[in-house]
Amino acid sequence: MGRTAAVLILLAGAQADRIGRDRAPAAALKALAEVQKKKAVAIVETTQLGLAGETTSTFEGVLKKDVAAVKGSAEVYARGRNYVLRVGDRYDQGARLRGEEAVLAASFRNPAVMLAEAARLVPGAVYLEDEEVDGRACKVISLPADGRLLKEHLAEVADLVQKQLTGLAKDLFSGNLTSYLDEKLSTSRFVLWVGKADLLVHQMEWSLEAESRQASLPPGLAPFRVTRRCVVKFSRWDEELALDIPAPVKARLGIP
Repeated sequence: MGRTAAVLILLAGAQADRIGRDRAPAAALKALAEVQKKKAVAIVETTQLGLAGETTSTFEGVLKKDVAAVKGSAEVYARGRNYVLRVGDRYDQGARLRGEEAVLAASFRNPAVMLAEAARLVPGAVYLEDEEVDGRACKVISLPADGRLLKEHLAEVADLVQKQLTGLAKDLFSGNLTSYLDEKLSTSRFVLWVGKADLLVHQMEWSLEAESRQASLPPGLAPFRVTRRCVVKFSRWDEELALDIPAPVKARLGIP
């Protein structure tokens, strides 16, 4: 093999793997910086919430920067951490909803928020086994939540569960449900599937396992676990994608 041919093969290999020998924190940082440059992406999100039984929801739509519009198990619009749910002919803000409607509104979690949270965890990133997503070779990067973010996630899931409780359960947990959750036994983490060739995130998972604190439970109540899992698949990065948001939703979310 001639020298020129060998050089071309080496260059082709380098172009096919933009991560190369980067350590996991560096690869995660590059990938999250890369997606911030993009204007829009198509998203498909599957979420699961488990307490007494398990609720599964699916959503499909578009994300542009921090604004998302999805349909599926519910019609939800989000800007950052603020959500609006379509209920019949009206649009209600997620923070005001209770019961089943609250669960539907909160089941969808804005991928922009999750990507921003993952960015906070870059220093602790570690590689898992490589995998493929839709035929793309990906580095799989795990980012375990630190103590501060875990507390935020426990408060979030506690608020969601609190809103759907009724009857005796609602009376038992009439206070702050977060106080019944054990930070030492609970875990939260993100996983990113980063394309080796393009440095884009093609899939993301957030999983939370919240364990109860036995000593704080009311008498006679058995220990419990709350689980929450969101899996987002990203496609069509930076293509022309329509983001249709009704005028009432724009007013509620402060979208120009």
